[in-house]
Amino acid sequence: EQADALARQMEPVARQNPSDRDFRDAMQQLKQVANDLRRAAAQGNNDPELLQAAQQRINEARQLLERSQQKADASDAADAVQQMADDILQQQREIEKDMAKLPAQNSPERAAEEKELAQRKDDLLRKMDQLEATASKVASNAKKSAPEAARQFRNLASSLQENSDLKNLVEYSK
Repeated sequence: EQADALARQMEPVARQNPSDRDFRDAMQQLKQVANDLRRAAAQGNNDPELLQAAQQRINEARQLLERSQQKADASDAADAVQQMADDILQQQREIEKDMAKLPAQNSPERAAEEKELAQRKDDLLRKMDQLEATASKVASNAKKSAPEAARQFRNLASSLQENSDLKNLVEYSK
């Protein structure tokens, strides 16, 4: 009864994630366990081996669900990293536009705007460091559940670490 109820609860989630094979396999296992246990109960069969096998399949389904959740978490993290990168690019574009609009040299307005731009560039550098750290963390967390995604995040983190030219350029332009 519990396996059947759990499978019913998971059906809407399965429809939202039709490409998640682990999730579909877990659903199928839970449905099969529920059917086997119903059939055994209808026949009056309380065989301990049958119950033990059902428990084993429920545990396997639980592991598949955990793996599915880890993949979903990795996907969410990838979206967050992408959003961070997009925000950094947008902020850099805004800084570039504002630099092009700076008032004439030696004007009091220019000094104030240069100070504000320097602060925004410091913020940009912090965000770049945060992106690097987040990419490394996601790569580490996704190692087991999504090895290809983990590799891509490791490459991103390495690229950010190795490509100090970008950070140097932002620093230099302050």
